Amino acid sequence: MEKDLVKNLGDLLLHEDDGLLIKLRMGDGLDRSRVDEICAVLGQLAIEWKNDDKISREAVDYFIHIDPVMNATLSLYSEKQQEEILYALDTIMNSVRHCL
Repeated sequence: MEKDLVKNLGDLLLHEDDGLLIKLRMGDGLDRSRVDEICAVLGQLAIEWKNDDKISREAVDYFIHIDPVMNATLSLYSEKQQEEILYALDTIMNSVRHCL
């Protein structure tokens, strides 16, 4: 199940048509429903990894790219949209911290 969750996380972040990070990079704006889906998957992963000594390397690769990519896209957006993106980033990163 863990592999399915990690794959799902990757798709939610990087799918070429509707991945959160891809849409932000393309200037298509923040998909709030995608943020909710990402946080839900991260919540499931946190439960999966609760008693584990290590986590998936693939998941770590996703984790380390979320912050820099979202921050790099800020200049594409208005101040209000930037605030929304930063709030979404904070929400996602809080969910990531629960996984670690």
